[in-house]
Amino acid sequence: MLRGLNWILLVAGLALVAISIISETDTGIGVFLIPAVGFFVAFAYVPYVAFGVLNKRLTRTVPLAICTVGLLGLSAFWVWGFGGAFWWNKNPDAQDALILVVLPAYMIAATGALALGAWGLERYLTSRRS
Repeated sequence: MLRGLNWILLVAGLALVAISIISETDTGIGVFLIPAVGFFVAFAYVPYVAFGVLNKRLTRTVPLAICTVGLLGLSAFWVWGFGGAFWWNKNPDAQDALILVVLPAYMIAATGALALGAWGLERYLTSRRS
């Protein structure tokens, strides 16, 4: 059940990232639009992909629950950070786009720590059972 929920959260998070970046893209940059948007979407996908790989490999309930919390946290953090820079910002600034670099970097760092913890717990529980 948790594995299925994680897949739903993973797909929803990936869609949230892609749709939010694409919807806020300025079409005035012309030919550079597709590679630039693709780069930022791919960069923001990295933490989600890490949890997707873990979701496929983990078998225990608690590490899968850690992945569920991580996926929910990633999406909530994305909405908070991206929304604060683009959706709810009353005074837009040219440097708001830096959030597309900083936010995924924070998400990757948090994902690394959480994924390592979930993987380590899985290994511990598996070795303890033997």
